[in-house]
Amino acid sequence: MDTASTTLQTTSQMPVRSQPFTTTPLPEDYLERVYAGVLGKLIGVYLGRPFEGWTHQRIMSELGTITYYVNEKLGVPLVVTDDDVSGTFAFVRALEEHPLGELSSCAIGKTWLNNVVEKQSVFWWGGRGISTEHTAFLNLKQGIPALTAAA
Repeated sequence: MDTASTTLQTTSQMPVRSQPFTTTPLPEDYLERVYAGVLGKLIGVYLGRPFEGWTHQRIMSELGTITYYVNEKLGVPLVVTDDDVSGTFAFVRALEEHPLGELSSCAIGKTWLNNVVEKQSVFWWGGRGISTEHTAFLNLKQGIPALTAAA
């Protein structure tokens, strides 16, 4: 792709919905469901991070059946900055910044550009072609449309 001639999509370039958005009443336990989902994500990210990417075979041979905190056995901290957590909440920010009918990949890209502090927050800044989020951020800065920025 020729990045020199690519520009960031504007809202006027986005397809228009033919049907208006409708709202559905939320279940009474909606907040509890969201809380449970976020709590489950946090538990999975932090407790699973020490052996993320390991095969089942490696887990069984090096850790056995897990009934303990793996981070202690491996000597790594339990809680560290993690893009799986902070990145999730960066997307929530897009919901605050853009009306529901205008929420698009382009809008989310603008939220990233407006809120992410380069090389200091949210993502793993592992380099172009190594970290997906870093690559997408760099591409967005160069004006590559959000739909192709992570490619």
